[in-house]
Amino acid sequence: MVKCGGSHPNSHFRFLFITLLPCFSLIAGMTDSAETRQARDRMVREQIKARGISQPQVLEAMQSVPRHPFVPQDLIDSAYKDHPLPIGEARRFRNLILWPS
Repeated sequence: MVKCGGSHPNSHFRFLFITLLPCFSLIAGMTDSAETRQARDRMVREQIKARGISQPQVLEAMQSVPRHPFVPQDLIDSAYKDHPLPIGEARRFRNLILWPS
């Protein structure tokens, strides 16, 4: 059994995220273009850092994990924008807002 470490409720999520980060990076390498990298840079600068988020691990994750492979083809232009995205059946994925701790 793999021990995730710590008793904090987020420790399992953190372990899983850190474990899967290289997989997301592989996806980014296969599907990333200069345009999507620029959109991600802009997202981190204008949405994440502008809200006061400065933790290096969070910034690195947001910078390196692509969003566009996980949205329908017709919504790729919206993948890095700061608004809800439709997820089917007339529902929308709400914005996840990061706040500094």
